[in-house]
Amino acid sequence: MLIKDITEQKKNLEEVIRLNEKLQSLAMKDWLTQSYNRYFFDERLEQEIERIGKLQACGAEAKNSEYKFGLIMFDIDYFKMYNDLNGHQAGDELLQTIVNVVKEVLFFNDILCRYGGEEFAVICCNTPVKGVEIAAEKIRKTVEEYEFKYQDAQPDGNLTISVGAAYCESSCLKKDDLIRKADQNLYLAKNTGRNKVVFM
Repeated sequence: MLIKDITEQKKNLEEVIRLNEKLQSLAMKDWLTQSYNRYFFDERLEQEIERIGKLQACGAEAKNSEYKFGLIMFDIDYFKMYNDLNGHQAGDELLQTIVNVVKEVLFFNDILCRYGGEEFAVICCNTPVKGVEIAAEKIRKTVEEYEFKYQDAQPDGNLTISVGAAYCESSCLKKDDLIRKADQNLYLAKNTGRNKVVFM
């Protein structure tokens, strides 16, 4: 009887742990793409800025620029046209495919998040400025070269993204300012021809 009770309790505990893990994943992940969600993005970006501040307080940032980080934001060019031509289900599948394609080229310490709609963000942790520039171009080029379903009907017969990036060198930079800078660069990329990276 005692063994049966212990076995039952162990099963219940395992089920509670499994459900907690599932809830934690739901709280952090975008349900459609399984990339991290906006809530997780905001929290993690704040943590990175705080980390820079602690390192600066120790004088560590002067020794190694790799302690700093960058923010890449990108969205799909002419996504509304893609949705209108092919339907929302095809649009959802495209978002899922974009995430899988981009994940393949990210560095192990990069964090991919769905920022909203067809816009995504990548936090490049512990990355020098040149590394952020390389990562942004690698993401853009990989999407440009991938053969997506229905891409022939897109402008120029290809499906592309526009990319804006910003770099955080100081904890004095606020989270919203960093997002605004990357977002402004993204819109500059879109307004000057699309399928390009702007990083200033």
